[in-house]
Amino acid sequence: MADWTGQYTRTLPHPPRSLVRGLSAGAKAYFLALFGTAVAVEVGAAAGLHGASVPLLAPFLLVFWVYGLHASLGGYAAGSLGSPTVIFGAVLVCTLVVLGYVTAGKGEPATVVSAVARGMSLAVGYLPVLVLSHVLVAATVPSVSPFDAVAIRLFVDVGALYPVVFGGLGGFLYGWWSLPAGSKGL
Repeated sequence: MADWTGQYTRTLPHPPRSLVRGLSAGAKAYFLALFGTAVAVEVGAAAGLHGASVPLLAPFLLVFWVYGLHASLGGYAAGSLGSPTVIFGAVLVCTLVVLGYVTAGKGEPATVVSAVARGMSLAVGYLPVLVLSHVLVAATVPSVSPFDAVAIRLFVDVGALYPVVFGGLGGFLYGWWSLPAGSKGL
């Protein structure tokens, strides 16, 4: 495209705002679920509900702990579905629903379908952060393979499916509650 001086300028295409919001909200969901789980596990341990604790000795241990929670939640870890994993699952689901709701509410007025799509966009941010944490663990722990069949299944199930389903549920709730009262009939 030529400007007034006759010079040609190149412009890069801009990603859709909903995609950028999904990227941001998905990454926030990952870290909020991590923080919420760490707080809930420590409060439960302090109250004597269970003996688990969060390994805050080093950032690597925290990343490995979160990776273990994801693997346990997806049923891929050798360990049992223990208290921290159950807490993580509950915190993750609540976080994804709430952030799906909030993400769907940003931008132009939504129909139910567009609100669900905005909520589902959380996977755009959640999946890359999960993959990066897995690669970090695989780079430092020889027994963890970076991209084997188990890792791919973990990425698809917990990294993509959970944010799509529960973020989409949050988007649906926003779209449903934002409709006028007379048009909520199915």
